[in-house]
Amino acid sequence: AMSQTALALEHNIMRQTEEENRLEIEKEKLRSNLLRSVSHDIRTPLTSIAGSASFLADSFETLDKESTKSLLCDIERDASWLNDMVSNLLNLTRIQDGKIPIKRSNEVVDDVINAAVEHSSKHLGSHRLSVEKPKDIMLVPMDGQLITQVLVNLLDNALKHTDPESSIIVRVKARKNKAVFDVIDDGPGIPKDLKENIFDNFVTGSAGSGDMARGTGLGLSIAKSIVEAHGGTISVKNRPSGGTVFSFWLPCEGVKEND
Repeated sequence: AMSQTALALEHNIMRQTEEENRLEIEKEKLRSNLLRSVSHDIRTPLTSIAGSASFLADSFETLDKESTKSLLCDIERDASWLNDMVSNLLNLTRIQDGKIPIKRSNEVVDDVINAAVEHSSKHLGSHRLSVEKPKDIMLVPMDGQLITQVLVNLLDNALKHTDPESSIIVRVKARKNKAVFDVIDDGPGIPKDLKENIFDNFVTGSAGSGDMARGTGLGLSIAKSIVEAHGGTISVKNRPSGGTVFSFWLPCEGVKEND
């Protein structure tokens, strides 16, 4: 009987070690995927910034104002994209290490939406973006900066995967003890096979328009982590009329219902 017990114990230890090794391999795979996609994604805007800057330097005397301004705008756009990318990465590593501190305070929902819309309007192109919100001021306990990041990520995602002429709506409403946020687009919707894993790291759909298509697919994964760290949930569904709705809610006590 003793030898049987010893054997069973040995089996258990072996199984545990195998599982630990498997998890370590998974983690390593994730890390190298991240590095690969990030290096690829970061190289594109950096090449563009370097190219524009060197062209500006070489042709400074001969360039007309319009061309100079256009090149500077390109540099600014790429630099701000890199900045977003880095802040997403930092948030991701913090969240995965369980270190992301949620600094909750009562935030005016309008302010958070305005900050996200202002940030995303740089990348709007010919998209139309509108906001639907309650007339009354809504106060919701949240980390304003992080929820702004969630909205920015959802807006960026909508901008990437819809045609330039399409419309995007940001909507917020109060439901019983919940603040519900929707980002709605009228794009092609999400293919069934992507829908299951859309909030996982590195999932990227086939993008609508070339340049805007870059992105490691980290945005949605980070949005999910931030919303869940607030005690809320995030989900996605296709609209019957075409397009997609990303919804998330945050808990907030005593909020009046509104339409």
